[in-house]
Amino acid sequence: MVETCAPPCNGLSESVGRGFRFASESFVRLSYLSPYPPLMQSSEEHIEAPDPGTVPTVSGTMESGRPAGGWIVAGVGVMLGLVLMQVLLLLTLNDTKNELSALQDDVASLDGSVAALSDDLEAVAADVTLSVSQSVEGAGASSIESPIQTAPAGYLPRFERGVADAAQGMRLGAIEGVDGYSNEATTIDPADGTRRVWMIWAHWCPYCQEELPHLNDWYPTVADGFDAELVTVTTSIDESRGNPLPDYLTANQFPFPVIVDGDSQMAAKMGVSAFPFWIITDGDGEVLLRTAGLLSTEQLSGLFEQLDALDS
Repeated sequence: MVETCAPPCNGLSESVGRGFRFASESFVRLSYLSPYPPLMQSSEEHIEAPDPGTVPTVSGTMESGRPAGGWIVAGVGVMLGLVLMQVLLLLTLNDTKNELSALQDDVASLDGSVAALSDDLEAVAADVTLSVSQSVEGAGASSIESPIQTAPAGYLPRFERGVADAAQGMRLGAIEGVDGYSNEATTIDPADGTRRVWMIWAHWCPYCQEELPHLNDWYPTVADGFDAELVTVTTSIDESRGNPLPDYLTANQFPFPVIVDGDSQMAAKMGVSAFPFWIITDGDGEVLLRTAGLLSTEQLSGLFEQLDALDS
């Protein structure tokens, strides 16, 4: 007995047939995407190749019938080119980084050279400005309180030992007072062209009473040999502290000017902070050195010699 398929079996056969035909057509289409010729064609039906100008591709058509392998090679070449460009860019960036690093090193080296040059210039300036100093430090001094806490214009700042003197390079203003022997008003302009060593003292200061007799004996023996001049200013007058000034001046006829600063304004103007106090000025009134304390005659001689040497 010959069995026949019921309608469901016929539908299955038709579905299988359609699937087979679709697979065959797909194989033929894919064969055009390969650089190699198709391996087979359907034996059941003839499928004509599409027009060479419109070879089917997965996404549509391929121009001019160019095999897919050529496009793949071209794509790979493009990708390799991009990779090469990135490598070259990285190498260029690395070279630029190295150049920037070298430039930074050069700048740092230049900064060091500029700093060294600045230090050298400051050292030269210090040698010029402090050529009369010889690192002079007094052996003893009597401290005082300044009557003026904030120095007005034209006044030197208060002297502080152990720190750089802010008054160096500033100009000392006119010194006014009364002559200690004639009682006449007197004024000395530090900028009158004469180089000077100024000593500021107080009648009650024991260090001053020790220093002045040495000056009294030493200065007459050297005064004619120096162009610089010694001038003294007595200030901070207080009779209650002993050694009254009038009697002291009468007993000691000093061979150098003594200017009496009755209201201590000149002491404030000079920035005096202790006695005895010393200021060295050039012919323009510029402050070259300030110090406080006892100075030996050897130190004073060195100061005068260096003042005289400023023009040489």
